[in-house]
Amino acid sequence: MGQRGCARPGGVSKAASADAGEVEVWAEETLMEAQLGAFLQSNTRVADLEAALKLELDAEEYAAASATLLLLKQARLESAAAREAAEGAMRRTLRWGAYAHGVGAVVTHRRYGYRGVVAGMDPTCLASPAWMAAMRVDALSQGRFQPFYHVLVDERDRPGGVTTYVAEENLVAPRGVRPILHPLMDELFLGMSKEGVYNPSMKLHLLFRKRLGPQ
Repeated sequence: MGQRGCARPGGVSKAASADAGEVEVWAEETLMEAQLGAFLQSNTRVADLEAALKLELDAEEYAAASATLLLLKQARLESAAAREAAEGAMRRTLRWGAYAHGVGAVVTHRRYGYRGVVAGMDPTCLASPAWMAAMRVDALSQGRFQPFYHVLVDERDRPGGVTTYVAEENLVAPRGVRPILHPLMDELFLGMSKEGVYNPSMKLHLLFRKRLGPQ
C-alpha cells in the first residue's frame, strides 16, 4: 500500500490531521478565488473598453476613441498582471504540499493499472456515505482520512471519457510518461511541461467541481 506524501506528527489523529489540512487548503483556495475574481473583473473591463472603442470609431468620434484607447492599453496591462497572479495562486493551490500528487500529475492506479492525469483533489474523501460504503473506502489501509483524487482516465485504458475518484494509497507515479488521451484534456490543461506534468488552464478551477466528482 502507498504512503502519504507528508508524515503526520506523532500523537495526532488522522481526523485531526485531515481537519488541519482542510483549513490550509481552504486558505489557499480563498486567496485563489480572490485573485481569479480580480482577473475576471479586469478581463470584463478590457472587453467593455474594446466594445466602446469600436462604437466610437464607427461613429467617427476620434477624440473619444483616442482616450478610450489609452484606457484600453492600461486595462490590458492590468489584466495580464491579474492573470499571472491568478495562475500563480492556482498552481500553488492545485499542487498543495500535503498531497503526494499535484494537479496535472500523470498517475497509474496501483491495482487496476490504468493511467490518467490528476484534475483535482480533496484532503479527505468527500463522497457520499453510500458511495464510500459501496467502494469499501473504510477498508483501505488509510480509510477515508487521506487525500482523494479526481483522475481523467486515459482513453486507451478505459474508453468513454471516464473519470475516477481514487484514494492516494491507490495511485503511483508511472515509470514512463506518455500523453494522456481524454475528452477534457484540451479544456482543462495547456499541455505538458518538460517535467512531464500537465499545466492547468484558467478554466480548470471553474469547471472542476461542476464537471467532475465521485459518481
